[in-house]
Amino acid sequence: MFRFVSDALLSLVMDKTARNKLRNSRARRKVTAREIKINELQETVDRVMTPERQALILKAMKIQRAKSKILNDLKDEDKQKLYALAVKKLLREGEEAKNE
Repeated sequence: MFRFVSDALLSLVMDKTARNKLRNSRARRKVTAREIKINELQETVDRVMTPERQALILKAMKIQRAKSKILNDLKDEDKQKLYALAVKKLLREGEEAKNE
């Protein structure tokens, strides 16, 4: 709706070539802002993610995928039992940490 009204008003004030130039400059500004954000993110990743850390994360992701496939083969009842056991274990560790 806003675009329609804007185009209508611009057609009263500007000729077609001027309107096209305005649209192109707006589009170029949006792309430029997007490219700047992407470059900033890439620089942050390059600074934080050392090659060793990237390799470690990739290895961890492979292990996680392999283990999740094992869990997918379990029956629902076995998954529930495993979940309950894990929760109990985590709660006990939390209590031990408080007591220390």
